[in-house]
Amino acid sequence: MKVDTYKCDVCGQIKGENNHWFRADTGTSGIELNAWGILPASATTMDLCSDQCVIKVVQKWLTNQASSSGARYPEVRAAGVVSINGQRAV
Repeated sequence: MKVDTYKCDVCGQIKGENNHWFRADTGTSGIELNAWGILPASATTMDLCSDQCVIKVVQKWLTNQASSSGARYPEVRAAGVVSINGQRAV
């Protein structure tokens, strides 16, 4: 009988039977977070053992997005209204 062992992609902790883990998909279009087992594993998913590890992945992803050389959209905030390229964003 084969037993699959999962390790946290951030800290290396081994998944136990009653752990409440998360899976993050950090594809090119965004980041998707779900309870572990909802998303199928793929080349862009990460298994995460705790909310602390989730926060580390989100921080790293946001930092990478902010430092990427891609196009930026000017954002103007006034009285709770967000405007991108002159269009009101909700």
